Amino acid sequence: LFAVYQGITVILLINILIAMMNSTYSNVWENSDVEWKYSKSFFQVQFLRPREIFPPPFRLFYYFALFMRSCKANQLNNQMQSWNKSEKYFELMMKLVKTKLQIDLQKSSQDDFADLLKDIKNIIIDKEGNMKGNQENFIEEMKHKNVTLDEEVLDLKRKLKAYT
Repeated sequence: LFAVYQGITVILLINILIAMMNSTYSNVWENSDVEWKYSKSFFQVQFLRPREIFPPPFRLFYYFALFMRSCKANQLNNQMQSWNKSEKYFELMMKLVKTKLQIDLQKSSQDDFADLLKDIKNIIIDKEGNMKGNQENFIEEMKHKNVTLDEEVLDLKRKLKAYT
Protein backbone atom coordinates (compact mmCIF):
# COMPACT_ATOMS: atom_id res chain seq x y z
CA LEU A 1 0.00 0.00 0.00
CA PHE A 2 2.80 2.39 0.86
CA ALA A 3 4.57 1.58 -2.43
CA VAL A 4 1.43 2.41 -4.45
CA TYR A 5 1.13 5.72 -2.59
CA GLN A 6 4.80 6.54 -3.32
CA GLY A 7 4.36 5.65 -7.01
CA ILE A 8 1.29 7.83 -7.47
CA THR A 9 3.02 10.72 -5.68
CA VAL A 10 6.07 10.50 -7.95
CA ILE A 11 3.91 10.40 -11.09
CA LEU A 12 1.88 13.46 -9.95
CA LEU A 13 5.02 15.43 -9.07
CA ILE A 14 6.58 14.68 -12.45
CA ASN A 15 3.37 15.81 -14.21
CA ILE A 16 3.38 19.06 -12.21
CA LEU A 17 7.05 19.62 -13.10
CA ILE A 18 6.33 19.07 -16.78
CA ALA A 19 3.37 21.50 -16.67
CA MET A 20 5.48 24.19 -14.97
CA MET A 21 8.31 23.74 -17.47
CA ASN A 22 5.80 23.97 -20.34
CA SER A 23 4.30 27.26 -19.03
CA THR A 24 7.78 28.71 -18.43
CA TYR A 25 8.86 27.71 -21.95
CA SER A 26 5.71 29.38 -23.39
CA ASN A 27 6.41 32.62 -21.51
CA VAL A 28 10.04 32.66 -22.64
CA TRP A 29 9.01 31.96 -26.25
CA GLU A 30 6.51 34.85 -26.18
CA ASN A 31 9.15 37.28 -24.86
CA SER A 32 12.01 35.90 -26.95
CA ASP A 33 11.66 38.48 -29.74
CA VAL A 34 11.66 41.38 -27.28
CA GLU A 35 14.60 39.92 -25.36
CA TRP A 36 16.56 39.41 -28.58
CA LYS A 37 15.96 43.02 -29.69
CA TYR A 38 16.92 44.31 -26.24
CA SER A 39 20.15 42.32 -26.12
CA LYS A 40 21.05 43.41 -29.67
CA SER A 41 20.46 47.07 -28.81
CA PHE A 42 22.31 46.74 -25.52
CA PHE A 43 25.42 45.29 -27.16
CA GLN A 44 25.32 47.85 -29.98
CA VAL A 45 25.15 50.71 -27.53
CA GLN A 46 27.81 49.25 -25.30
CA PHE A 47 30.38 48.18 -27.89
CA LEU A 48 29.81 50.26 -31.02
CA ARG A 49 30.23 53.98 -31.53
CA PRO A 50 26.90 55.73 -31.99
CA ARG A 51 27.31 56.46 -35.69
CA GLU A 52 28.15 52.81 -36.50
CA ILE A 53 24.64 51.65 -35.60
CA PHE A 54 23.32 52.78 -38.98
CA PRO A 55 24.63 51.45 -42.28
CA PRO A 56 26.69 53.94 -44.33
CA PRO A 57 23.99 55.67 -46.42
CA PHE A 58 21.79 56.23 -43.36
CA ARG A 59 24.51 57.77 -41.19
CA LEU A 60 23.39 61.15 -42.51
CA PHE A 61 20.29 60.77 -40.35
CA TYR A 62 22.55 60.33 -37.35
CA TYR A 63 24.47 63.50 -38.17
CA PHE A 64 21.24 65.41 -38.80
CA ALA A 65 19.82 64.21 -35.47
CA LEU A 66 23.10 65.14 -33.75
CA PHE A 67 22.95 68.63 -35.27
CA MET A 68 19.32 69.12 -34.20
CA ARG A 69 20.16 67.90 -30.71
CA SER A 70 23.03 70.39 -30.35
CA CYS A 71 20.83 73.24 -31.65
CA LYS A 72 18.10 72.33 -29.20
CA ALA A 73 20.64 72.08 -26.36
CA ASN A 74 21.98 75.56 -27.21
CA GLN A 75 18.46 76.96 -27.35
CA LEU A 76 17.61 75.32 -24.05
CA ASN A 77 20.83 76.63 -22.53
CA ASN A 78 19.96 80.18 -23.70
CA GLN A 79 16.48 79.84 -22.25
CA MET A 80 17.92 78.63 -18.95
CA GLN A 81 20.32 81.57 -18.84
CA SER A 82 17.54 84.05 -19.55
CA TRP A 83 15.36 82.31 -16.97
CA ASN A 84 18.20 82.53 -14.42
CA LYS A 85 18.59 86.23 -15.22
CA SER A 86 14.88 86.84 -14.79
CA GLU A 87 14.91 84.81 -11.58
CA LYS A 88 17.83 86.88 -10.23
CA TYR A 89 15.99 90.06 -11.27
CA PHE A 90 12.85 88.86 -9.49
CA GLU A 91 14.83 88.03 -6.32
CA LEU A 92 16.52 91.45 -6.43
CA MET A 93 13.17 93.18 -6.86
CA MET A 94 11.71 91.21 -3.94
CA LYS A 95 14.65 92.26 -1.74
CA LEU A 96 14.19 95.90 -2.78
CA VAL A 97 10.45 95.80 -2.10
CA LYS A 98 10.99 94.21 1.32
CA THR A 99 13.65 96.79 2.19
CA LYS A 100 11.36 99.63 1.07
CA LEU A 101 8.47 98.23 3.12
CA GLN A 102 10.69 97.94 6.20
CA ILE A 103 11.93 101.51 5.80
CA ASP A 104 8.37 102.78 5.31
CA LEU A 105 7.24 100.86 8.38
CA GLN A 106 10.05 102.34 10.45
CA LYS A 107 9.30 105.84 9.15
CA SER A 108 5.60 105.43 9.79
CA SER A 109 6.24 104.18 13.32
CA GLN A 110 8.64 107.08 13.89
CA ASP A 111 6.05 109.47 12.45
CA ASP A 112 3.41 107.90 14.69
CA PHE A 113 5.67 108.41 17.71
CA ALA A 114 6.38 112.00 16.63
CA ASP A 115 2.64 112.65 16.23
CA LEU A 116 1.97 111.07 19.60
CA LEU A 117 4.68 113.22 21.18
CA LYS A 118 3.16 116.35 19.62
CA ASP A 119 -0.29 115.36 20.83
CA ILE A 120 1.01 114.81 24.37
CA LYS A 121 2.81 118.17 24.30
CA ASN A 122 -0.38 119.89 23.10
CA ILE A 123 -2.39 118.23 25.85
CA ILE A 124 0.20 119.31 28.46
CA ILE A 125 0.20 122.88 27.09
CA ASP A 126 -3.60 122.95 27.18
CA LYS A 127 -3.65 121.67 30.74
CA GLU A 128 -1.00 124.19 31.78
CA GLY A 129 -2.98 126.93 30.05
CA ASN A 130 -6.11 125.81 31.86
CA MET A 131 -4.21 125.66 35.12
CA LYS A 132 -2.73 129.13 34.53
CA GLY A 133 -6.15 130.41 33.57
CA ASN A 134 -7.65 128.81 36.67
CA GLN A 135 -4.75 130.10 38.77
CA GLU A 136 -5.18 133.63 37.39
CA ASN A 137 -8.91 133.43 38.00
CA PHE A 138 -8.23 132.18 41.51
CA ILE A 139 -5.71 134.99 42.14
CA GLU A 140 -8.17 137.59 40.82
CA GLU A 141 -10.92 136.15 42.98
CA MET A 142 -8.61 136.24 45.99
CA LYS A 143 -7.60 139.82 45.22
CA HIS A 144 -11.25 140.75 44.84
CA LYS A 145 -12.10 139.02 48.13
CA ASN A 146 -9.08 140.66 49.75
CA VAL A 147 -10.27 144.04 48.53
CA THR A 148 -13.77 143.35 49.78
CA LEU A 149 -12.37 142.17 53.10
CA ASP A 150 -10.20 145.28 53.36
CA GLU A 151 -13.26 147.41 52.65
CA GLU A 152 -15.25 145.55 55.27
CA VAL A 153 -12.41 145.90 57.79
CA LEU A 154 -12.19 149.62 57.07
CA ASP A 155 -15.94 149.89 57.31
CA LEU A 156 -15.91 148.07 60.63
CA LYS A 157 -13.10 150.33 61.87
CA ARG A 158 -15.15 153.38 60.92
CA LYS A 159 -18.19 152.01 62.67
CA LEU A 160 -16.06 151.21 65.68
CA LYS A 161 -14.67 154.75 65.72
CA ALA A 162 -18.16 156.12 65.29
CA TYR A 163 -19.39 154.25 68.36
CA THR A 164 -16.48 155.26 70.48
